[in-house]
Amino acid sequence: MKGALATLAFLAVLTCSPSLWSRTEPTPHEIARLTVAAENGDAKSQYQLGYDHVWGFGFRKDAVKAVQWLRRSANQGYAPAELLLGSAYDEGTGVHQDDNEAITWYQRAADQNYALAKFMLATKYEFARNGLSRDHDKAEQLWKESVEPLSVEAEKGEVLAQCDLGLAYLYGWGIKKDNTEGFKWLRKAAEQGHPMGEGVLGIAYHAGWGDVPPNDDEAVKWLQKAAEQNVHEAQYVLGMAYATGKGVPRDYVKAYMWLDLAVAQRNKEAGSALVELAKNMTSGQVKEATKLTHAWQEKRQ
Repeated sequence: MKGALATLAFLAVLTCSPSLWSRTEPTPHEIARLTVAAENGDAKSQYQLGYDHVWGFGFRKDAVKAVQWLRRSANQGYAPAELLLGSAYDEGTGVHQDDNEAITWYQRAADQNYALAKFMLATKYEFARNGLSRDHDKAEQLWKESVEPLSVEAEKGEVLAQCDLGLAYLYGWGIKKDNTEGFKWLRKAAEQGHPMGEGVLGIAYHAGWGDVPPNDDEAVKWLQKAAEQNVHEAQYVLGMAYATGKGVPRDYVKAYMWLDLAVAQRNKEAGSALVELAKNMTSGQVKEATKLTHAWQEKRQ
């Protein structure tokens, strides 16, 4: 199986997706008020209802209905809805995955000088996939344009801005590379419960990166938090920790569960690791692990 340092190879493609953040559970009164306002055409309320359907706040999780509300809001030019609708197309959540549609909606939000959208759009141009053409110059320009407003929002405590700013410093996206600043902002995002901030911190502590020394206890703490929020990179690394006994007692059943969950999100590294792991397990262990996977998925429905 691959060593911990191999995980750093795919850290560079992590982004602080807007669909990976939630809000406080709304009260029945708030839900009723939002619904009336949204039905009457209020774009902000339509966006909030879409967001709540993504996460199941006040509603049963329903990605399709979420996209319906987000589209109604985005069609009125509400930038946060345009960003989240772009993310839905980016990830294939509630719609068929479509990079071109993702770029279209990110661009609409970016045209309103929405820094979070500029940052996401930059990643699309830098890490081109599915036949898209890479455009590093355009990505770098968008990152440069987004860094200053992200810094302002991050100082105010805006968690998505903190996460994006942390990554910008780590990789030198639109700003001089600075690991200390990068991890400072990612930690702030993680301490507010942002899944990707938690995941990056956990992976960094797992392998040791920049100014972050290896620390198994810290690694497992942050990886567990991110994995529970369905960050597949964290699920993969946590699965490998259980498979090798790094920072936790070796447990093939738990390792299989976490790797299996990562595979469900098309994590290729986890797929390869799962095949190797299964060779060292009994059929009973695999069956037990599969039950745990299904139970975990059902709990999130």
